[in-house]
This record gives sequence, structure tokens and C-alpha cells, in this order.
Amino acid sequence: RYGASLRKQVKKMDITQHARYTCTFCGKDSVKWTHVGIWHCKACKKTIARGAWNMSITGAATVQRFVSYLRIAVLRPACHTILQHHPASMRPCSSVEKHDSCRKSLLLLIFIFILILISQDEIQSMQCHISHPFSEGMWCPWLFLYVPSADPVGSEHAKYPRCP
Repeated sequence: RYGASLRKQVKKMDITQHARYTCTFCGKDSVKWTHVGIWHCKACKKTIARGAWNMSITGAATVQRFVSYLRIAVLRPACHTILQHHPASMRPCSSVEKHDSCRKSLLLLIFIFILILISQDEIQSMQCHISHPFSEGMWCPWLFLYVPSADPVGSEHAKYPRCP
């Protein structure tokens, strides 16, 4: 009486369980199910705790979507402010693919956007205060970002790049 529907449910679980998923850490499609609720990425060798049979849980997916919407809501005004007050040389041109300098300036703008989201106090609470050889700012190895201190515009430190 219940055999066909039960077989369909087991087949659906089996397909999702043996599929490869995208790793949130390295971005490769190499995450596989190992045990109930335990997932493992072969590329970056990380073990992840997620859903028992599916990689994503409905509640967690809703929360992640809400957090990404909030992040976008914070970034939009910050992007507008930076593009207004930043020198014209740092703004990317329309043909980013053609010019290497435009790609570099676009990366620098992305780093600045991330710095807006992460304050210096939060970075210091992660105990990653390492002195940078060029100025009195701080270098955070986990974020691969340089958090600049207030340097005078014409100082010797102003000629060094702020991002690696």
C-alpha cells in the first residue's frame, strides 16, 4: 500500500545525498555527504555541519537570504558615497576587461566596500593586530585586508598601496 511513495522518497533522498554541492569556502563543486548532518569538501579539506540529508535547510536558507539583502542594503549607499568622494582615478571605466588598471581599481573599490562592513574594532577583537611595515595601520591576515590609519595625503606612506 505505501511501497511506491516510500520508494520515491528514498530515491529523492539518495539523489540529493550523493550529489556534489558547491563549497561555501573554496567555491568548487566538491562537497559530498559523509554522515548524517556532516558534509566534507575534498578540495579544501573542510568538514561542514549542515542539513541531515540535504546541504541546505529551509530555515537556514531564509536567514542567509535575509543577511545578504541586509548586506546589499548597507553596501549601496556606501558605494554611492565612495564613488562620489573618491578621486576619479580610482573609479573603474566602462571597459573593465580591456584595462588592467581598471581591474585593479575595481578590486580596490571592492576592498573598500568590505572595509565599510567590518569596522576596526571588530578586526581588533579577532586578535589579528599585526603592524604593517609602511604605516601605523593594521594588517588582518584572515581577511587579507589592510585597515589604514589616518595618514596625511602628502606623507611618504601615501604612495604605498593599501591593499595587497
